Amino acid sequence: MNAQTTLDCLRQEPTSWFTVRELAGFTELSRPTVSRVLDDLEQAGWVLSMAGQPGGTGRPARRFRFNGGAGLILSVDAALSSFNAMVADLSGTPRAELTEHPPLISTSEEFVAYFKRLAEQCLQEAGSGTPLRAITVGLPGPVDASGKLRVSVTTPEWDGLDVADGIRALYPEASLIVGRDGEFDTLAELTSGALQGVQNAVHVTFSDRCRATLVVGGKIVRGAHGLAGSRPQPHGVGENMTASWTPLRDLIYGDHPRQRMSEIIAAAQEGSASDIDLLTRYAEALVPRVTFLMRAIAPEVLVMGGQMLALPEIALPPLRGAVLEAAGLDHGAEIDETRVPEVRLAHYRSAHAGPMGGIYAALAAIDWTV
Repeated sequence: MNAQTTLDCLRQEPTSWFTVRELAGFTELSRPTVSRVLDDLEQAGWVLSMAGQPGGTGRPARRFRFNGGAGLILSVDAALSSFNAMVADLSGTPRAELTEHPPLISTSEEFVAYFKRLAEQCLQEAGSGTPLRAITVGLPGPVDASGKLRVSVTTPEWDGLDVADGIRALYPEASLIVGRDGEFDTLAELTSGALQGVQNAVHVTFSDRCRATLVVGGKIVRGAHGLAGSRPQPHGVGENMTASWTPLRDLIYGDHPRQRMSEIIAAAQEGSASDIDLLTRYAEALVPRVTFLMRAIAPEVLVMGGQMLALPEIALPPLRGAVLEAAGLDHGAEIDETRVPEVRLAHYRSAHAGPMGGIYAALAAIDWTV
């Protein structure tokens, strides 16, 4: 119990050094008890120590901190067009990152085989010899209790994808979490990004795969089947306004010569009028969906993430319009403007958000019992 209390205390600030006296104050344990516990934790590999710095009166006090290097976490955000991978130590500090564009993956077996190659490469870059303690995989849709992808609004080709057993067979010593990619994005923002301290929010990811995640009471809302936010149904949907995110993307892109968001954004940044127009129309077409979600939960904050972080001057004006429409300001209604939700840019870039959120999910799920 004393060892667990001390370890939990060190993990709260995993990169900070503490003296026995400081830890005794934080844990409300006696100094002799903390000193014995630290020796045991250091021997077990959970704690690092260093000699005190001379210069004061008396014997310099030794300092201790959590040993983040005692293990690694692998987090992969997987999509049909790209896999974003990150390896971090147990303090949550990234050690290696990798983004690759896979060949067409149609089956669970193909997914696991590609995952293995990507994981080995990323782990090698992070440094060999450290045990892999946890893996997280973000998939484009809600998953069931076994880790099977229920349904994907954005990637219907992967409906029913079942990769958990295959990944566990590759890394049997590591715990595994398979979850919805958008939830990992939002977890990153809640933990150390634009949603820190926010209780109610809508988090929109504006990319090739548009999606939204809802936060109520400081927690991610999943809904009965994990589909909350994935199928916003605006009032009065017509022939040119489909209910889910992906058909909208197909409707806007049409036969445009570039079909990847990254290519379109790059061309828009170079001043291509046709690409700027396409992205503007795409952003404007999201307004009814975002307005619907804003009205549903009346959030404090709307956060925009995804690839369109590269061009906020295009994406933000329509989203601010959605906020005003949801608040009734577009109809001239009397309202306290101080209560209009704030619009923020996500802290994490598109390729970094999902993997970082997966790291946080793994840190929360690891069994730290000592």
